[in-house]
Amino acid sequence: MSEKPVLAERPRMFEDAPLTIAEFCERYRISKDIYYRLRAKGETPRETRLSPRRAVILIASLREWERRKLEEDRKS
Repeated sequence: MSEKPVLAERPRMFEDAPLTIAEFCERYRISKDIYYRLRAKGETPRETRLSPRRAVILIASLREWERRKLEEDRKS
């Protein structure tokens, strides 16, 4: 039996450091597949492109997304 490799956790140096998409998914316990489905519907935090292949989620964008989600939840 082969086990999945365990990825080393990257230490969070600063509380306001941007999150990678993988870190966002881990934080909210969703798969990357779910993340990309939600992104296609415009339901994820705004991403900031660092290069054509690298995107991060800034903490300000994350907080705004959390506020929107809480407001949506209160309305329903």
